[in-house]
Amino acid sequence: MNALRAVDEWGARTAAAGVVRAGTELGAYGPREVVLRWASITKLLTGLAVLVAIEEGTVDLDEPAGPEGSTLRHLLAHASGLPPDDGPPLMPPGRRRIYSNVGIEVAAELVSARAAMPFADYFGEVALAMDMPRTATVTAITPATVASCDRETFDELIRPLFADDA
Repeated sequence: MNALRAVDEWGARTAAAGVVRAGTELGAYGPREVVLRWASITKLLTGLAVLVAIEEGTVDLDEPAGPEGSTLRHLLAHASGLPPDDGPPLMPPGRRRIYSNVGIEVAAELVSARAAMPFADYFGEVALAMDMPRTATVTAITPATVASCDRETFDELIRPLFADDA
């Protein structure tokens, strides 16, 4: 699949791409054994864990969270007014979307406080309930930006979310 070589033009220090159909790898290009940060993909997994907490009744989507007037819904939708990283709110909640790492961290802190456990442990329980592996090759996880693991572990973590093996 020569088309995958287009990742060379992305300008990233490390890039890889692949094509999968029905659980079968059709082609891949780029390094396969490099441990990389998940960066913003972590926000999706944090969101999943927060949705489980909502389903369990641990938190409520419309309860106050974050800056004055903000709710958990605002935090997850990047509409709480919080800045991308540390600092005071840039505007009132609900006025505009601002991609906010700190907002996701605050949402995870709420789940952590209500569940009476560190968020990484809560996430681990969610992963276990979904038959997602908990392996030692996951080297770090925080709710907004920092998580890393090798490619095989990443594949194992993500596959149950998106693949239908039936």
